[in-house]
Amino acid sequence: ELAVVNCVDTINLGAICASGLTGLAAASAGVAQAGTGLWLACDLGQRKIIKKPLNLVRGIDSKTGLVTGLMSGGSSPLGRRLAAVAEEHMAKVQHQFETPEEAFKSQAEEHIAKLKRQFKTPEDAFKSIGYNMDDTSAPWRSLKEPEVDLQKLSSLVEERSEHTVGGLFGSSGTCSN
Repeated sequence: ELAVVNCVDTINLGAICASGLTGLAAASAGVAQAGTGLWLACDLGQRKIIKKPLNLVRGIDSKTGLVTGLMSGGSSPLGRRLAAVAEEHMAKVQHQFETPEEAFKSQAEEHIAKLKRQFKTPEDAFKSIGYNMDDTSAPWRSLKEPEVDLQKLSSLVEERSEHTVGGLFGSSGTCSN
């Protein structure tokens, strides 16, 4: 809703109110989730039948890191295998580039080189996705651009007359009032 407010030259109080209500609903969902966590930790988790095993697991984890490691797939959120591959790749390329832009440019150049090896001409690349540039009667060549309705286009930028706009809680003025 805030995009509506920020992208036009009038104040749309209905959109502002709707945005506030959306935020309120999202915050309420967060409070409900936090309440569930509080209930689990402070009520259910304090019962002897649950608290003793939890304390045992907490003690094992604090000494070994085993449970935390298992839950995160290893020492990295990527998992052991992907983390090892990522670290190996970073070690290879880390010293090659001074900025992320240089790394991106290098990667783009590699992809372009691969495409040049795969296709002899740009036309061959387009043929591989179904566009024959040599076919003068291809259906896509006869497509026309839609005509622009200048009346509609000009209405997007015209000044509004002085009136009130109905809002969520009744009528509210606009910026031009």
